[in-house]
Amino acid sequence: MTVPDRETLRAMVRDAVREALAELKPARAAAAPAGDAHAGVVNEKTVAALPEGATLRLAPGAVVTPLARDRARARRIKLERIR
Repeated sequence: MTVPDRETLRAMVRDAVREALAELKPARAAAAPAGDAHAGVVNEKTVAALPEGATLRLAPGAVVTPLARDRARARRIKLERIR
């Protein structure tokens, strides 16, 4: 088995993420966010834009990347999932 080159690997990961996000869209559409809750994918940039110690409300079906979760913890940002 040959190892894919860097660009091929990036394309494979990009396609896999795109497919995973596409599968989440119906779940996000079915559960409309309540008030100011964040729907979709919460990434490191989303967390970086918040003031330290803030609370980020997550709509049902919202996905938090591992890096975003780490940054939130480091900046004492509470991730609050609503129902």
